[in-house]
Amino acid sequence: MHARQGFGTRLIVSAVLAGLGALAVAASGAQMSSSPDGSHAPATYATRREPSPAGRIVVVTANVQEAFGADDLKSMSELGVLVPRMLKQVPFRPDVVLLQDARKKAVDRIAQLLEKKTGDRYRVGQRLRREPWEKRPHKVWYSTETAILVNSATMKLEAGDFVRIYNPWGNPKKSYKEYKGQAYASATERDGDAEVGLMSVHLPKAPKNNAKTRKKYGPWVERLAAFMDRKYDGVTKVIGGDFNQTRCRSKDPCKVTPFWSSLSSADPGYTEALWHVQEQKHWSKRLPLGVDWIFTTDGIENADGDVKNPPKFYSNHRFFWGDLEVAP
Repeated sequence: MHARQGFGTRLIVSAVLAGLGALAVAASGAQMSSSPDGSHAPATYATRREPSPAGRIVVVTANVQEAFGADDLKSMSELGVLVPRMLKQVPFRPDVVLLQDARKKAVDRIAQLLEKKTGDRYRVGQRLRREPWEKRPHKVWYSTETAILVNSATMKLEAGDFVRIYNPWGNPKKSYKEYKGQAYASATERDGDAEVGLMSVHLPKAPKNNAKTRKKYGPWVERLAAFMDRKYDGVTKVIGGDFNQTRCRSKDPCKVTPFWSSLSSADPGYTEALWHVQEQKHWSKRLPLGVDWIFTTDGIENADGDVKNPPKFYSNHRFFWGDLEVAP
């Protein structure tokens, strides 16, 4: 009895050791991936897409509606819908994700989900407050509900900050002034060394969309474009997000809105990626567009976005993406 038990024990131990050895061999072929900045992500997570080619980056923009409202922020379950849909539809792993209407907790959650699904680490380009509102002296409030995520496996991030725009419609009672923060940062390709200046915008929403309110948007985007020119002179620049403005004041014929004219003029010379691609298609195959845009000063390979609503959607906005060229 004792001899048999000892023999059986040895067999069990041998089997366990053999199993551990097999795991060690498997681990040697699938070690923890390490990005050049020293960050680690488990290589066991299967990536849904290859990285973008050198000289191109994939930029995604999304208003996720996760900045305000206690019910949404308790679970943020919609973000679990957003990220898989994003990764399923973009042509390569996202290099940059521009977020709007997202507080720190939501930004961090999206970064975690992207890391879990791709194995790449996504870093935040701004120092975010826990709450998106900051009370300042002299009855001034700052909002910081925009952010930029950068894939540290494909891009080297240079952290940025916020450019603030006065919101004339933020407080109808005029008891305080509100300034909306527009996030900016820059990143450089790891495989091509091309640098790009990035900005995620969420412009104020006008109480009425008429000629008087539309005129406000021209000076706003001109100020943002001028800032980007000073900050990131000589490199590709991308300004994307929720502009709260459509391209046309009227559908037929299209009378271009002031903000679009300002960004598309020879100086600063931006082209909107989604419109550039969708306009070339037959009307029956065009992507319905709204107020979320991706403007770039360089070339455009492709651009598209989400269209079909799943049973549980993530926002009343849809994400959009651009496969953009970046100059070395």
